[in-house]
Amino acid sequence: CHCNSSVASFLEYFMFSFIEYYFFASTTASGKLGSFNIRNLLNEYTLYIVPCANPDGLEIIRSRLTPKNHTVKDLTEYKANYNGVDLNRNFPLAWEQINNGVKKPSDYYFKGYSSCDQKETQALMNLCQNNEFEFMLSIHIKGNCLYWGDTYNTKHNAQYKAFAKDIANTCGFYMTQPTKEASSYGGGFENWFRHTYSRPGVCVELSDVTNTVKPCNNSNYKDFDGFVNYNYSKYAIAAAMASANGD
Repeated sequence: CHCNSSVASFLEYFMFSFIEYYFFASTTASGKLGSFNIRNLLNEYTLYIVPCANPDGLEIIRSRLTPKNHTVKDLTEYKANYNGVDLNRNFPLAWEQINNGVKKPSDYYFKGYSSCDQKETQALMNLCQNNEFEFMLSIHIKGNCLYWGDTYNTKHNAQYKAFAKDIANTCGFYMTQPTKEASSYGGGFENWFRHTYSRPGVCVELSDVTNTVKPCNNSNYKDFDGFVNYNYSKYAIAAAMASANGD
């Protein structure tokens, strides 16, 4: 997941829950997960899963680790790493065009002093560069929607839209329009992936936009299934594999 740090542990829970669910489904007699033959899909694909792309931010939330360059204003909205850089603004895609008014380390939106100057960004880039991924999903928490394309380069948007639509049809997510503002899509992980490899990269926003997650609060997990609509959202990665496989 690549996300607001205050909900990273919640998303880790989601990721490990679906891993367990997929594994056990693949060992059943039918190998089915809903309408998907998950055994066949997992024989076709190797999933690479990064449970948390911002471990520094997670520690700031969990242990109140003090960031290096700034004072935290609001833990519930914290998105940066230890250096105060919003990693989802740090990738080398339209980075120079990001103009959101944040010029120094902050809780969120600071893009860094140069593109991909953060170790976390570099690690994710190296992971993608060292593998031939067919698609990438960046799992976030709030919006109940899919961000699947932008206007940086629209050449392959029809392909990306069809891929995202397969996920939306399965999970009930709302599909957004292509993001137009560079300050919104610039530096984004999935955006960088799409335009670097000409392959689908989708930001999956799991829960309703009105939901709130309180950092370090066990009440987050009391209605986990309902919060992320797990009866449907758990199929997102299966639907992505099936779409990429032409099923």
